[in-house]
Amino acid sequence: MRRHPTDAEGVLWRKLRDRQLGGVKFRRQYPVGPYIVDFYCPERNLIVEVDGGQHTKNQEADERRTQELKKLGYHVLRFWNHEVLNLTDAVLEKILQEIEIPHPSPLPSRERGKRKSNCSDTQDQTVLSSSTFRRISSGESIPHPSPLSSREREKNPSRKGSLENSSSLGFRMPAEWELHEATWLGWPHNASDWPGKLAAIHWVYAEIIRKLADGEKVRILVNSKGHTDRAKRFLRRVGTDLNKVEFFRIPTNRGWTRDFGPIFVRKEHPASECVIARFQFNGWARYPDWKKDNQVPVRVSKRLNCKLLPISFQGREVVLEGGCIDVNGTGTLLTTDECLLDAHIQVRNPGISRDDYEMVFGQSLGATNVVWLNKGIAGDDTHGHVDDICRFVDQHTVVLSQERNIHDENYRPLAENRERLDSARLEDGAKIEIIPLPMPSPLWFDGRRLPASYANFYIGNAAVLVPTFNDPHDRMALGILSDLFRDRPVVGIHAVDLVWGFGTIHCLTQQQPSLSPR
Repeated sequence: MRRHPTDAEGVLWRKLRDRQLGGVKFRRQYPVGPYIVDFYCPERNLIVEVDGGQHTKNQEADERRTQELKKLGYHVLRFWNHEVLNLTDAVLEKILQEIEIPHPSPLPSRERGKRKSNCSDTQDQTVLSSSTFRRISSGESIPHPSPLSSREREKNPSRKGSLENSSSLGFRMPAEWELHEATWLGWPHNASDWPGKLAAIHWVYAEIIRKLADGEKVRILVNSKGHTDRAKRFLRRVGTDLNKVEFFRIPTNRGWTRDFGPIFVRKEHPASECVIARFQFNGWARYPDWKKDNQVPVRVSKRLNCKLLPISFQGREVVLEGGCIDVNGTGTLLTTDECLLDAHIQVRNPGISRDDYEMVFGQSLGATNVVWLNKGIAGDDTHGHVDDICRFVDQHTVVLSQERNIHDENYRPLAENRERLDSARLEDGAKIEIIPLPMPSPLWFDGRRLPASYANFYIGNAAVLVPTFNDPHDRMALGILSDLFRDRPVVGIHAVDLVWGFGTIHCLTQQQPSLSPR
């Protein structure tokens, strides 16, 4: 729970965040080993703890915790509340002195220490070569070198850390606003996704496709010829240009193409090329019917004659949904702790840590900088997808969902996300510009709260499609996004029926980038 901003921890956080003390970044309430620590400086392996009077009776437990953190290779400073409040400059000076002392890298976390590396010698840990890509293209897994600390990277520039290795392949995940060749959707057919409302959903899909087809191809996954004929009838009636629509007979379980569809990555040098980063899908670690959806990227690659880039970590295939990440196209990726790091609820990749994910994102998506937000919104059955809470709108700017009602269950999680973003940085060290985006009023159906959010918009070539909910905040959200996207119109799509499936426009769509320069 977030504490009152006037307490000692809040005072120290504002100083660390605002000054970026010593030119390094601190993270607050951050998981380190088996603990959640008050402040953590990853670049110096430094932990700062702030204790109050309530800890007087727990000195033995606190000291044991400190010693265990030190055994893991971290350096720990502890201060009392009254020291932080009354001797703030002295506390900052002590932290600054500690930052400037060179320290060895920490020992591996407990989770990582239990796993054996696939790298048998130092040669296996060098930068990936073109021959490595040829092996990957034929179906082998990516080798994963051991990560180095930032200090080691400075001393050994020839030995790149794990996040830089994507540059050897030259692939990155383009931002959504970059030019598309096409958008992919799966025509709806599973009535269990929208109980009692499937008929209405066909019309919503038809309107989405009509708007997208004005600026790019729309590629639709269908289960059968009858499925194709039905889709064409709806599209003709709303006036869609069918010359811009292509149908692919690839069976699916559901229609949430963002999460199981192909995630395309692109490189520009020495020649333009798109491949599919082949992550696995397991029904959000929640639903039993997902095996057809999991095969969609493989089948799309065959139909497009597009190479697959299988993504694995230490011999294990990596599960990842497209809705749990968002990128600015130049190296920064957004995701959440709740979706990827929760060890008990909807666990996608058991045992894979924060650092492990950052390694995977660096090598597969070209993300050299990962910003971890906390939680998603109420009603989200994916358990924390970022595309309902925070989205890049250009390389330096995000819109962040904000709940103004302090009694709403979304208020605290979204405020925590704002706090994390305030201290986050882009890949070039610049601060992120944050534009608040309102939340619609709570939307309920059959006694269940739905994950209604304006952040679930989709950026097409010809328009930005934004879900609307017959809510007074609709106009405000559309106005904010219209100010941010000056190069294409912002269009509202009625989504009250759509969100009954626990997702809206972004969840349904997946972009295929163009090979043309951005």
